[in-house]
Formats: sequence, C-alpha cells, structure tokens
Amino acid sequence: MSQEAKQTLRQALPRPELFRALGEATRGELLCQLACCGDSMTLNDLAACCQIDLSGVSRHLSAMESAGLVTAQKRGREKHFTLQARELASALRSLADALEASPCQCGANAKGGG
Repeated sequence: MSQEAKQTLRQALPRPELFRALGEATRGELLCQLACCGDSMTLNDLAACCQIDLSGVSRHLSAMESAGLVTAQKRGREKHFTLQARELASALRSLADALEASPCQCGANAKGGG
C-alpha cells in the first residue's frame, strides 16, 4: 500500500472515542433509543430503557457526548440529549469510503487466508 493510501485511511479514521462509545452495549441501546425517538430525550426518559441506575446512564451519556455522538442542552432543571446522527453517519461513511477505495489487499494472497 502506498504512503498516500495509508494517509487517506488515517485521515478517514474517526476518533478512538467514537469506537469506544459505540463498543459498549448500554451505549448502543441508548443510541437506538435516541435514534428511534427522533427528538431529544431527558436522562429519566433514557434510563427507562436500560436496567441501570440514573448515575450509570449519566456516565454513559457523558462518554457519548465526549465522543460527539450526542449533544446535551440544559432546559430548566433537566438536560436534554440529542443524537448527532448525521455526524455519526458521516464519520462512518468516510471510513467506509476510504476502505473501499483503498488498494490494500493485505492477507488476500497469504497462505490459508482469504
């Protein structure tokens, strides 16, 4: 693989926080809840979907916010969380496009591989 192709792939890689946030089952469930809702949801709304306490849901949402998966907006006494679906889709699409365009065939011709 050329250095240019490697650089293109590196630039398309989302931040590691994104993969860490997506790689946890409860966060995946929270993401699904927000996506299906189509609107912002409060901590209490989101906690209703999971079998963990509010502080646990809060920690998961904080990690998701740090990764750019959700935004939080304070309204009165509650925070409302909104899924950043377009940004997530764009990051993953960029990575998929870079991988598909990559000339890398690593392991394709290796013995026993393929």
